[in-house]
Amino acid sequence: MTSAPFHVYGPYPIDRTNVFSSKWQSEAWEAVNDEAPDLPYARGAYLFSLRNKSNYKPLYVGITHRQDFRREVLNKNNLLKISHDWRAMRGTICLHLLAKPKTSHSGFSTRVTADELRWLEVMLIFSGRKKNPELLNKKHMRFLDSVQIQDVTSSERPRGKRPERVSSFMNAVDW
Repeated sequence: MTSAPFHVYGPYPIDRTNVFSSKWQSEAWEAVNDEAPDLPYARGAYLFSLRNKSNYKPLYVGITHRQDFRREVLNKNNLLKISHDWRAMRGTICLHLLAKPKTSHSGFSTRVTADELRWLEVMLIFSGRKKNPELLNKKHMRFLDSVQIQDVTSSERPRGKRPERVSSFMNAVDW
């Protein structure tokens, strides 16, 4: 039997002016709960990004180890990470949540393992830093640097046309 996949929820816009207010946070989580009941109390991964028109630039990836989204995502530590350059950033800060719905009942799976969350986090950081090499995450960066593939996953973009060996490999793994 295969495990249910993570589902993506959002984007939920973050009000830069009021995000530190517990009143705004409560109202924001109520809106999330209205859209997907029990999602604020689920465990999974989350992504803060900066939206400009239809483009999303990843800023920070996190997972909920011991706490649910409601207690983890908008904590002061996370907000300070993403808010350090808010004045310089143009666009809307958004939040995406990834959680596993239960397969037979409503709500979300509580059987998300720490290993699943860590692998999901690494995968999201890997993908996110291709688009934003200045992703705010520090965790897993040394590991990701050690497994880079030249001209494929490295943050440095190759100049000109990629060699056939690289483009054929990228085609084979659908990158």
